[in-house]
Amino acid sequence: MPLDPADDDLVDRWVQLCAAARAVDRPLGPPVCPRDFIGGLAVPWPASDNQDVLAVDRDDVVGWAQLSLPNMDNLDHAGLEAVVHPDWRGHGVGRALAEHLAAAVRDSGRTVVLAETVQPLDEPTRAALAAAALLESYGAKPALGELASRLDLAAMPAGAAEGLRDEAAARADGYAVELWRDGAPETAFADLGRLEATLTRDAPSGDLEWQPEVYDDQRWRDTLASFAARGMRTYWAAARHRDSEELVGYTLLVGEATTPQWLHQWATVVEPAHRGHRLGLLIKAANLLAARAYEPRARWVVTGNAAENTHMLAVNRRFGFVPIERWTEWQLRVGSTEVADHS
Repeated sequence: MPLDPADDDLVDRWVQLCAAARAVDRPLGPPVCPRDFIGGLAVPWPASDNQDVLAVDRDDVVGWAQLSLPNMDNLDHAGLEAVVHPDWRGHGVGRALAEHLAAAVRDSGRTVVLAETVQPLDEPTRAALAAAALLESYGAKPALGELASRLDLAAMPAGAAEGLRDEAAARADGYAVELWRDGAPETAFADLGRLEATLTRDAPSGDLEWQPEVYDDQRWRDTLASFAARGMRTYWAAARHRDSEELVGYTLLVGEATTPQWLHQWATVVEPAHRGHRLGLLIKAANLLAARAYEPRARWVVTGNAAENTHMLAVNRRFGFVPIERWTEWQLRVGSTEVADHS
């Protein structure tokens, strides 16, 4: 059945399903923030049309699936996500959701299908193995391996972030750091859009077929609106080149409404022509220090990187990040009838 955002009881049971699955599948990662999930239904991330359905047994919500269809770039792509309640695994719910998604992909006409699986670092869970087997049965192949890493702020030596900031600043003559909280200024949108395109073009992406994303001014406005609807607190640090006055790098930290112990390190990108000045290290350290001043209860910071992105993983290790999970991005290229035939 469709997930009706206006049905408060149904939405609450959906959130409970996702929270139960997260606790089992990602025991070392952050818990579900209900405000994030509910706010995202009201004001979803821009540039994607989402279709959400629930698997229901009597009054129990036992599974959820989402089809995401980009509408500004990568218009031949479809993103898939499916979650089954831990108590209902092994009963065919995952297969039923997969068949529904396969039919939805067929109807969409998209030809590049992406999905992801997650498992603890040391040993795959039963759920991760089952999800991988299900994806393989449809012909999907692993396209990119990623590592989720976690920083224990309580274990970070006093003055460590300040030391990293000052070390990087000594190599960054000619650049200034700007800090913003809960939004970026509209005057920065054009530079930030250029940097986002750089990120999707240059970041290690394995065999994924993904074109640079289009971030115009309206997409930034819509992104900031979604942050606000989800109750997210955002901390931004940008590097400005003094001579050209352009922003040449930025990084983003996010805090969620109901999980004050956790911060989420999102994108970090530096323009290629300005690399070699420790700007990535500089803005990450400056932003962490700024965020901690407003987030006294924060204990953990979690981030994700391509496993082949050795440079950024090395930067993260300097802060004290330790890998905790493996993510796999799966990809399937199909004709519009092939997925339907399989389902």
